[in-house]
Amino acid sequence: MKRILVILLGLIFVTGAAVADDVDVIVNCVTTEIPAEGGDLTFDVTLQNNLGYSHAGEIWLMVEGQGCTSGPYCLQCFWLNPSGNVFTDCVVPMPAYLLPGEFMLHVYVGGYYLNYIAGMGTDTFTKLPAQ
Repeated sequence: MKRILVILLGLIFVTGAAVADDVDVIVNCVTTEIPAEGGDLTFDVTLQNNLGYSHAGEIWLMVEGQGCTSGPYCLQCFWLNPSGNVFTDCVVPMPAYLLPGEFMLHVYVGGYYLNYIAGMGTDTFTKLPAQ
């Protein structure tokens, strides 16, 4: 019981600024350009558990660009077996009112409500201007 309490306290005191190496997150944007009228951002995410035990948590993403950050999007739970991995395809609609330019897609895993980041990965995409 004391070991579990120590682990939970460790999670609570980790801030969003610190990223642990518990999970490798590999992000690959399949859609690299969003048309001016908006459209779906399609990307692949691979999670690799670097721990010798099962790891559960949440996965969420943030979009950063044009001087602002929006999200979280797609907050959902995940489960990784010891030293296991998970691959998933994701689709997130990007609105027409999104300003044109380059954006960073940040995918985080950990405990969103605990302010704990077990791993993160990034990729870029571009929102095209109106013609």
